[in-house]
Amino acid sequence: MTRTYKVPLRNIYVDVPNYQEIEEAYTELFIIHDSRYVSFTSARLSKANSSKEAHKVAFEEMIPNMQDYEGGINGINITKDEETTINGIDMYLFEGTINYGTDTKFDGYAKGCAFVLDGIPCEIVGSVIDKSQSQALIDEISNIVDEMTQTVRSEK
Repeated sequence: MTRTYKVPLRNIYVDVPNYQEIEEAYTELFIIHDSRYVSFTSARLSKANSSKEAHKVAFEEMIPNMQDYEGGINGINITKDEETTINGIDMYLFEGTINYGTDTKFDGYAKGCAFVLDGIPCEIVGSVIDKSQSQALIDEISNIVDEMTQTVRSEK
């Protein structure tokens, strides 16, 4: 991780990779085009009472912000999940696939974590959008999401 992202007007910080950064409404996107990305979505206009609820509202917020990538997101299939506490923050961790596309649909590896911090439902999602789904790209995204998850905090 090379720098820290701060949610505007909130005390929410996370260290992020040195990927190209693009702002898409309430989703901050860190991407290597045509290959992989990690997003940070803050559902600032929504409420959630748990980290699992934070996933539902933040993922719904993320979907319209990702329509320019591989034809957009059609949905997520979570195959592995758990609820845990990291740095004193309750988190919902998940892994699975995101379905992309309109005419040519495909599933891309996905890993993420959701949480509520400073009263805001938030979510980190990493995904491989390269259709080859190489193990090297999957491992990279998995490691980056794990590292980012460990750096979520309310102080700089």
